[in-house]
Amino acid sequence: MAKTSTVVFFMCIVVVVGSLQFSRADMTAERDTEIEMRSKLLQSEISNVMPQFKSCVETCAKACIAKDSANTSCHSTCDKDCMKKEVVDKISDKLGIRN
Repeated sequence: MAKTSTVVFFMCIVVVVGSLQFSRADMTAERDTEIEMRSKLLQSEISNVMPQFKSCVETCAKACIAKDSANTSCHSTCDKDCMKKEVVDKISDKLGIRN
């Protein structure tokens, strides 16, 4: 479970770093500063999401395993469900919609 959260976190970091490196080919110093600010904001968002996501996955996995499901199917199901929930929550917050 912790491995899954760690993998998701590192995948996000790899995507952010990769996209920054690709887009820096012909940018000005002003644009670089803007990207750095956005990158820091994204990193803070990721660190805010990870504890909530981890908590969701742990709770889901405990409930799933208690139902005598296979451990591997619980992890994949919980990862998907919690990721969907996290995306919906973030979009709802941005749009001002209460669940």
